[in-house]
Amino acid sequence: MLVIENNTIIVHGASPVREADAPIRLHHGDGAIIRNNRIVIKDGANRRGISIFDTGAITVEKNTFYGMTEKDDVAKAFTGSLEMKESGSRFEPAWKAVFAGREWK
Repeated sequence: MLVIENNTIIVHGASPVREADAPIRLHHGDGAIIRNNRIVIKDGANRRGISIFDTGAITVEKNTFYGMTEKDDVAKAFTGSLEMKESGSRFEPAWKAVFAGREWK
């Protein structure tokens, strides 16, 4: 089982962005658990946290997405279908990531 946990991922999108770009890309990641991460989307990067390719059900819990809103897709499937159990995500403006570092341990 794949677990992506307690990471800070910062994405800058100043160069040309591809449709499937995302901080986390899962290929055949069936059963993956993605939790307690801080994902910072800057510049012109895609407003998505996870891109899915031929992946079964995943669990996404208690992540904080800086530079995204509730209207943005947390995840999107590009091949196959999206099966995701999501809970506890927070969405913050990108500028708050600068100050959030004091809380990260």
